[in-house]
Amino acid sequence: MLPLLLAILLGLMPQSGVVTHTAMLEPAQRTLDLIYNMEFDEALRAAQRLIDLAPAHPAGYFYRAATYWQWRLITYDPPQRAMLLTQFQESTQRARDMAKHLPDVQAAEAAFYLGAVYGMQARMHFVEQQYIRALLAARQGSTYLQQCVARAPDWYDAYADLGTYQYVLSRVPGVWRGLVQQLIGIAGDRDKGLQALEQARTAGRLSVPEAGSLLAKIYVLPGEEQYDKAYVLLENLVQRYPHNSDYRYRLALVCAQLGLWESARHASQHLIADIAEGKPYAPQEWLPFLHYRLAETYVLQRQPQAAAVLLRALQIQELSPALRAWVTVVAMISRGGPDRALCARVEPPGNAISRSAGGPLELFEAWLDDAVDERCRQQALHALSTRSMTSCLPVNTHVDPERFRGEDLGSQSTQCSWEARHLSR
Repeated sequence: MLPLLLAILLGLMPQSGVVTHTAMLEPAQRTLDLIYNMEFDEALRAAQRLIDLAPAHPAGYFYRAATYWQWRLITYDPPQRAMLLTQFQESTQRARDMAKHLPDVQAAEAAFYLGAVYGMQARMHFVEQQYIRALLAARQGSTYLQQCVARAPDWYDAYADLGTYQYVLSRVPGVWRGLVQQLIGIAGDRDKGLQALEQARTAGRLSVPEAGSLLAKIYVLPGEEQYDKAYVLLENLVQRYPHNSDYRYRLALVCAQLGLWESARHASQHLIADIAEGKPYAPQEWLPFLHYRLAETYVLQRQPQAAAVLLRALQIQELSPALRAWVTVVAMISRGGPDRALCARVEPPGNAISRSAGGPLELFEAWLDDAVDERCRQQALHALSTRSMTSCLPVNTHVDPERFRGEDLGSQSTQCSWEARHLSR
């Protein structure tokens, strides 16, 4: 009762008696900061305070759903994942119901929350491999967000998801692009997508960190490879959200691409220390990948002895075939392998190894026959022939594309969680 009275006294409510989006901005920002900093328990309490403040407004339920969504992305325990999914679905349903019942004077606001909720549901369906449902939810999301900016062109937070749709659709293979664009109801356009995301990052209120994270993901994609821009964005995100292990891990990857070896190792070592200390939301499943990345930086900086210590420890662990393949590849390169010319071709940071190198792959294939099983061997050969060693785990679909089931570009999914979950199959 007291929060409601205060809201009335402070003039935060229109005549309809529903708290406005503007009035919710400050507490909503605090809640989002907790989500992005991976303080999920406290984020849920903050979302509940939003609900207590405005039980007829969608914001509290939306941020509760966002918390469950982000929490689930770094959770590996099947029962907990199932519980978080159920809670996510219940919260998104409540958020939709509240948004649909906002008064007509808040039509733009209602469209924004409906678009954001359906966009989050589209990501969930994609992760669950429910692709038709994902496309249908994305269509509803894009429709509502377009309605929002048609009514309020300066609703800059809406441009984060709209820009994501435009960019992602521009990368859909040509044979499917027209069909998918027609289904979702928005045209794919790389430049407009980037412009919209940049607008959300610089002029938005609630979308600033998400837009920055999305742009950082885009800038490391094949064909973009603007690692300097990704570095600036991730550096800012890590400073703002020091407990976000995803931002820290992605910063380590970008540092390796830029040849900033000490920075890359520092980030990886601190993440390893957090897991060893049992800090919240730092999964044990990440350790093999963090040790692998650490070894990789030593190899690429020509410090094979330091890499060998880490690689030997990894080789005696129970690893997935895909990760074991890469450990084998990097261990071979750190020792010079069957052909010193192959090792000499590894030039940091953009060191692609190709089939035109005078036969190193044939020599490597013969050496690999006795080292690993057939499945592991094929994955190593495929990855070696298609990607550089500085990004040999699947930041994108070029490594082992038939295995791509990961969290999509449009979510704050953790890169290390992607690797841990989808290379374990």
